Formats: sequence, structure tokens, C-alpha cells
Amino acid sequence: MLLVTIEGVSFADRPAELYLPVRETAAALGWSVSRDEVLGLTKVNGWPLGASLPTLPDGTSLVSLDKLRAWGARVRYDGSVAKVTLPGSTAVVVGKNSAKRVHIDLGSKELWAYQGNLMVMHCPVSPGRVGKPTPTGRYRAGAKEKMHWSTLYNSPMPFSVHLVGNIFIHGSVLFDDNVGSHGCIRLPVDTIPSYAEWFYNWIVPGTPVAVTRTRR
Repeated sequence: MLLVTIEGVSFADRPAELYLPVRETAAALGWSVSRDEVLGLTKVNGWPLGASLPTLPDGTSLVSLDKLRAWGARVRYDGSVAKVTLPGSTAVVVGKNSAKRVHIDLGSKELWAYQGNLMVMHCPVSPGRVGKPTPTGRYRAGAKEKMHWSTLYNSPMPFSVHLVGNIFIHGSVLFDDNVGSHGCIRLPVDTIPSYAEWFYNWIVPGTPVAVTRTRR
């Protein structure tokens, strides 16, 4: 029996669903993957993946368990582990819905988001300016608001995730202003896809967030 374990990706706005990286999953099941760059269409064994499925910010395509079932795979999922098999095959794909964690380094101005051992997002951040530094420490993601309005600075904070006190992780169109925030951690909102929106849709309250200043 060929057993392959793959880290899955889940989203806060779709908590009952699990997605697996397409190419890794297809390779484990012996399926072919092709890409039509003209049409922007990925096919697995000739089946179109579909544009409605999510991707990682780096463009990695994800496939849902429902799509694998539609393609003839047998799927069992208990909310933590998914087992995917094919009739007549000895290959078993184990998809894990692992714990999430985030690391933000203020020195290098970078954010890394992980689900299990899979890095799902890596992007630049804009931390607090001189005189308004972002506090380092170990926190847990708090309440989320698609659009939070700062009454302290009278400014919009889209895709906002509370961190500690009046400090949030949020998107900003002022990301590249070269000044920095009043202590919040800004994410780019105008990228394609939007880092801020993707992170907001992925992170769940309670996710560990480590804020350090170890890189320069």
C-alpha cells in the first residue's frame, strides 16, 4: 500500500471543508495534471478544476474533497483527517486539517502563515512607525471584522484581525506609504489576490501569532 500524507488547507468562512494541493494530490493518486495557459485552465485527468476553487496566494491550486468525489475517488473525512482512495488502487492519500500558526517578524517586515508544515502564505508587512512600535510577543488571533473603523485615528481597517489592545492585523491601501502604522500590522490589500483578504478568510480566532524582531 502506498500511503501519502498531505497537509490540507481550511478556511474560516468554510469551516466544514478541506482543500488539498492539486498537483501533490494528483501525483499521489496517479492522475495527470495539465495547464492551458491561454485559457488559464487547469485539468486533472482531463477534468477541469474549475475557477471557483480557492488557491494559495502564490498561485498553488487547491482541490476540494467534493471535487475528488465527483472525479470518482472515495473520500472519508471526520473534520480532522481525510482519507482519499481510488477503486482498484492501493494508493491512500491522507489529507490533514492541521493547526494554524502565524509568525510575523518586524525586522524583516515579513509574515509567514502555516497550516501544519505547509506554508500557505508569505508576504510583506508594514509595522508600527518610529514612536508607535508594534509590540513583540506571543498572542492569539482575536475577533475579526471585514471592515473595522478606527475611532482613535478615524481611518478604515479592512479585513481586520484583533491582536492585542488597540493593535490589529489588517489590510491597508497605505501599505507603501513608507511611514508605517500607529502600531498595527498592515497587509497589502491591492495585490491579486489580496493578501489581506486571503489572510482574513483563512485565519480563525485563537490561532497562535508570534511577533518577533529577529531579522534585519
